[in-house]
Amino acid sequence: MNRGIQIFQLALARSRARRKCMIGSVYFSILALAIVTDYSVNLTASVLNSAEAADGVKAIRQSDTRQSDKGQTDKRQTDIRKSGTTQSDIRKSISGVEKSSSVKETDRPKLDASGNSDHPAVETKNLWKLSVPRKAISPNKLPVGQLVFFLRKRKVEEIRQLLKETPVHQGDGDERLMWEATCLSTKNRIEQAVILFDKVKNIDSAPVLVIAKAAQAYAGDAQYDKAVRLCNIALAKYEMSDVYQIRAGCYGATGRLSEAAADFEKVALLGGSPSRYYSRAASLLLKAGKTKDAFRMIDRGMKVVPPQTAAALFMVRADCYKSLSRWQDAVNCISEAIKLTRAHKASPGGEDEVILSTCFKERAYCYQKLGQTNLAKNDLKTLEESSKGIADEIIGDR
Repeated sequence: MNRGIQIFQLALARSRARRKCMIGSVYFSILALAIVTDYSVNLTASVLNSAEAADGVKAIRQSDTRQSDKGQTDKRQTDIRKSGTTQSDIRKSISGVEKSSSVKETDRPKLDASGNSDHPAVETKNLWKLSVPRKAISPNKLPVGQLVFFLRKRKVEEIRQLLKETPVHQGDGDERLMWEATCLSTKNRIEQAVILFDKVKNIDSAPVLVIAKAAQAYAGDAQYDKAVRLCNIALAKYEMSDVYQIRAGCYGATGRLSEAAADFEKVALLGGSPSRYYSRAASLLLKAGKTKDAFRMIDRGMKVVPPQTAAALFMVRADCYKSLSRWQDAVNCISEAIKLTRAHKASPGGEDEVILSTCFKERAYCYQKLGQTNLAKNDLKTLEESSKGIADEIIGDR
């Protein structure tokens, strides 16, 4: 087995143990592809193609267990890899479930023996609001305010318990079906969720978080047109970064890279990690062959990204220069990325060390293109020493 791959596997195991919730960072996406792929291939484009490394299923909040048909899952993963979009782009922020025990009595709207509430029903046109009044009741007499509250907290068991304890009324079957589908989507049981969502009659008028869960399910099932339609409905009601991420993943999976890039920029503007999402946006534009637009995206990102976290943007800029055979400019950008990474690295043998190894390999390649063989040899020597240090440090922890 290639030594670089061995080192990567060791680094991956260590990093997962240390930072379970940070594995989805752009930096770690870059380190994953850098050691596994051929270094003559465009670095950032490979990031987007490395679905499992950047995803794991990005190992973000994997308290979930996805129970899906293997054949369909493999097909979805293949489609997404080909598109250059990770599955985490589709479901990153709204996946996961926090399990807890029971519904607090004080949190529930009070119902009389007939199931009526002392709070007025919420009109259908207002159910899209992100924050439905806590004690609101739907026209079908379901406690929609409390259900939405639990959904925002990803408390699936509480949703089911509340529905179980709420008296059944004529005509509430479709709404109950919708909430069960939403629970399944929240738990990443995609195929089962899609089956139920297909039976829901009025999903378009559901609360915006429910529409987002439906979009997540259809995207995970590779029904991208349905997912995009639902994302459009949700975004017309309330701008949520999670929904933009789902739609960006769908656009990427169907080759609409420029539109995916625009959505990732929107995520950054709505409060997502600017370095991460501007880098992704620029990478997609570069992959689409729109190098000038990629440069403009990087420039916009540089205006809002703190300098100490801009290493990913410099690496994407280096890729842009490499695509134009501007090797010296690429060297300058990679050198800046090395400087920034060294300034904030957390510990020897961690993610940043592997990123540095990637940078040295890429810069050596650029030096070779410039005919500066001595500088290339120096970087390769540093790479070898760094790789050995990573392996020794990780093995020493065993």
